[in-house]
Amino acid sequence: MTDRDIGCPYIIDEHGELISNITSDPATTVASRNVINWRRGEYGPYDELLLEYTTLPGRIGECTKITDVLFYDASAGTYRDLLGPPEGSNKAMLWKGEDDSAIEQFTMNQDEDFLYIGTMRRHGGLGITLDASIKNDAAATMVFEFSSSAGFTVAAVTDGTNDSGDMFKTTPAIIEITSVPAEGTWQALALHKIEGIGHPDIAKTIAGDNKRFWCRISAASVTSAPLDAVEIEQLSPLLISVADTTGSAPAGMYKKDTEYQKAIDQLKVGAIEYWAQSGSTADLNLTWKKYL
Repeated sequence: MTDRDIGCPYIIDEHGELISNITSDPATTVASRNVINWRRGEYGPYDELLLEYTTLPGRIGECTKITDVLFYDASAGTYRDLLGPPEGSNKAMLWKGEDDSAIEQFTMNQDEDFLYIGTMRRHGGLGITLDASIKNDAAATMVFEFSSSAGFTVAAVTDGTNDSGDMFKTTPAIIEITSVPAEGTWQALALHKIEGIGHPDIAKTIAGDNKRFWCRISAASVTSAPLDAVEIEQLSPLLISVADTTGSAPAGMYKKDTEYQKAIDQLKVGAIEYWAQSGSTADLNLTWKKYL
C-alpha cells in the first residue's frame, strides 16, 4: 500500500473545481475546444488529478508542454524571455492556479516583431487568455508560422482572438491550426539554427541548443504601428487533433459517474484538453491533490 492509497494523512494541498456545460463538437466548432493547464498551488504543481464526468461521458487528452515563450523586438535586436528574468518570473502563464496572472507585456510591430513558442511535441494550436484590460484594439491580422528545414513556414489558422479585424483582442480564445504539419515537415530545431532567424547568436544565448517544435506569431495588415500592448495570462497547447463525440482522437473516453485518477509526466505534458462524448451539457468535476 502506498502513501496515496492511505489517503488524507499524506495530502498537503488540494483544490476542487467544476467545469460545466462542456460541448461535444470540437472538430467542427473551434470555439468548442477546451484546454486547461495543469494546476499548481502553494506547494508547487499538484501531483495528481481526480476527475469525474457527472452528466454525460467525456473525453480527455494530454497536451504537449510549452518550454519557451520569447518575444523578439526587431528594433532593439533582442529576445525577451516572457517566462522569466530580468522582468520577473511569469511561468504562471503555463500553470493554472491562484497565481496564474502573468505580468509581462509586449508591443508588436508589423512584420518584424515575433512571439516565439517552443514545445516538446507538435500541437494543434493554442488556447490563450489575455488580460482583460491589456489587449490589442488596433486592426491587424495574425500570421502563424512553424519551424521547418526551410525556415519558418506559414500555416493557416482560425484566430479566435480576432474581433472585427483586431488580433489579440478576444479573450479567452482558441488559435487553431487548420491542418497540423506532419512531423517531417514541422521539425524540432534549435532556434538559432533556423534559417532566417534574427540575431542567431542572441537566440542561442536565450534558447540554447535545445531542439523544440517552434511556432511564431506576427502581425500583418496593421492600420497603425505598433499594436497595443498585450499581456498573456494563460497559454496552453492544444491536441494535434480532436473529433466530435466519440470519433477517433488522441483523447481517452471517460464514463459518467466514475472517478478516475490521472498523473502526468510534467516534463512532457503541460495541459489537458476535454470535450463531451455526446450532447452539450457535460459537467466535469476536478480535484487536484498534492502529496507530502
